[in-house]
Amino acid sequence: MLMRSRLLYGMSNECIVPRALGTVHPLRRTPWASILFTSVIAIILVSTVDIGVLGGTTALLLLVVFAIVNVAVLVPRKEKVNHPHFRAPTLIPALAALFCLYLVSPLSGRPARDCHSARRRRRRCAVGDQLGAAAEGAGNRHRSTGSCAVKMSTSPDRASSRSRC
Repeated sequence: MLMRSRLLYGMSNECIVPRALGTVHPLRRTPWASILFTSVIAIILVSTVDIGVLGGTTALLLLVVFAIVNVAVLVPRKEKVNHPHFRAPTLIPALAALFCLYLVSPLSGRPARDCHSARRRRRRCAVGDQLGAAAEGAGNRHRSTGSCAVKMSTSPDRASSRSRC
């Protein structure tokens, strides 16, 4: 739950989702709008979907995301930079991605009935992917109109150097 609200907060700052989801509480400085939004969705899902299916789908999606992140760690190696930066050994993210994909696959020893329900989860995930792509497209359209221009200032504080959407 905490990850989702922070993710929406960050996405609203990047103009990928509506700006209202990035609204923070004036005293606590927490993204209350995204916390409320994700909590309502979680309540609906827990109330309407079997908790076993919900947990399995969550685990499956997280493993896929971790696999993608481990592959993404290898991508910046192609870019040349003039400053020192973190560089992960190639073997570790490659093995981690393979292990995550192994756990997602039926080769990991899951019963056949789980593989059948995994097909249904993939169909549901395809719908979620389409919704995510639509949100990304809306954010890109929002950015291209100039209403989400990111302006960098010379101040060393990066958090305050970006303008809001």
